[in-house]
Amino acid sequence: MKTVIHVKTATRESARRARQTGLVRVVLALGVLGSAAKVSALPINLGAAGPANWVVLETGHNAPNANVSIANASSAGYVTGNIGVYSTGTISDSGTPISGSVYLSAGAHANSNLGPNVSGAVLQDASAQTLLSQARADAAAAAAAASALAGTSIADITTGGVFSGAPGVYDLNKINLSGVTLTLNGTASDYYIFNIATALTLSHGSIVLSGGLTPDNVLFNITRVGGTGLGMSGGLATESVLYGIVLANNSQVSEAPGLVVGELISGDNIGIASGAQVQGITVPDAASSGLLLSLACGVLALARPHRLRSSSVRAGGAGL
Repeated sequence: MKTVIHVKTATRESARRARQTGLVRVVLALGVLGSAAKVSALPINLGAAGPANWVVLETGHNAPNANVSIANASSAGYVTGNIGVYSTGTISDSGTPISGSVYLSAGAHANSNLGPNVSGAVLQDASAQTLLSQARADAAAAAAAASALAGTSIADITTGGVFSGAPGVYDLNKINLSGVTLTLNGTASDYYIFNIATALTLSHGSIVLSGGLTPDNVLFNITRVGGTGLGMSGGLATESVLYGIVLANNSQVSEAPGLVVGELISGDNIGIASGAQVQGITVPDAASSGLLLSLACGVLALARPHRLRSSSVRAGGAGL
């Protein structure tokens, strides 16, 4: 009889340990998700204009009737993420697949060639208008905030290699790279902000990242009014490459072609042509990280070992 009771108790203990082990595995999984969910290290907040919402955002800040023109070539082009168009202009797409949705303000227009290329939805309603209005305001506020940061004034960047400056804020007239690659080095918690007065130009040139630095922590704030703020060109889509967020709230963006990994924000015409590629990034917000942490804490509480109630069963007058 005593042996039977021991078997039952051992069975209870094994089941408890199995449940605890399973819960701990869930906690570890949540921990992995939580570690992946990082908040941008930038000292300014892009808010609704940021890469969590868009891969391409046209704010109409400088040109209320600005257009977004997307054109493919040799089936090389693609846009991965959502596109927002605030202006009263037109968005058109001659064959470039858009893996996301397109949000239009009340006054914007969509060319008939757009719909077949969009994997998500083309939205033009009150909710889209609210989101775009907030994004437009946040983009303008972020551009002003970035310009107001105390930065280090440096000469124009026209040569490749590893950027010699430490992560931080830099003010300069232009970046113009032709046939060379500039590398920005930093950790996942570092950031670079370049306040550029005239233009960022890549002609068979690239800006890449190393050391764990991520595109959401690199901002190119182009402050010129009118003209082309970002110009990318090259024979192939990947001959000019840019990692980071381009904020050209008062000037045009021209990618013809090139690869951008991050986000394009413009307050004027946007051209994504000749098979250009724009790849969005995922940036979970603080609320997502908080939710994962709460879930993990809750599961840890469930996994906490509990004292087994002592058995009151006696065999032959002897307790266990």
